[in-house]
Amino acid sequence: MILSLYSSAIIVYDAFLNNLDLFSLLNMSARELKQELDTGKSVVDIAASKNVSKKDVMDVIAKAQIEVQFEGEETKETEEMMEDLLVKILHVIEYKSN
Repeated sequence: MILSLYSSAIIVYDAFLNNLDLFSLLNMSARELKQELDTGKSVVDIAASKNVSKKDVMDVIAKAQIEVQFEGEETKETEEMMEDLLVKILHVIEYKSN
């Protein structure tokens, strides 16, 4: 079950983190991820505690966003947009709520 991880004011976080592949990679449910995030940990912190690299987390989120935003196609234009997307992903996964 996918949960809303954040308030509607921070929809980008929800869009990046509501990802079944991410939950699988971290071996946790959406609810468990939300609980961990609510303690002030970042996604990177949570991943590290499960021996999952930041790169693996970024790859899973980027793959999902490519499918959604670019309809799975990578072109010269989407490569440039991916650079911006990766910066946003990094910001999201390193964010700590406290």
